[in-house]
Amino acid sequence: LTLRLRLFISILQLDYSPASDRIVSDDRSMFRALSRADAKTAIEVWRGKVDNAVRHMAGLLGRRRFDQELWTQLTRSLG
Repeated sequence: LTLRLRLFISILQLDYSPASDRIVSDDRSMFRALSRADAKTAIEVWRGKVDNAVRHMAGLLGRRRFDQELWTQLTRSLG
């Protein structure tokens, strides 16, 4: 994960433990595809994994307050 995303998850104390089984399953599927040099499948699994992570994050954030201005100040130097 990028430093900015890790910071975001840490600051908001997002809990990905309910999604851990899915994350591990996606990782294994991606590794199998890469081991077979199957880039197409690996990319599809990666995109699905990212989509699921964003949905999970959006669901959690929908119930929390987020200060966009503070976030911008904290991450401005991260590029």
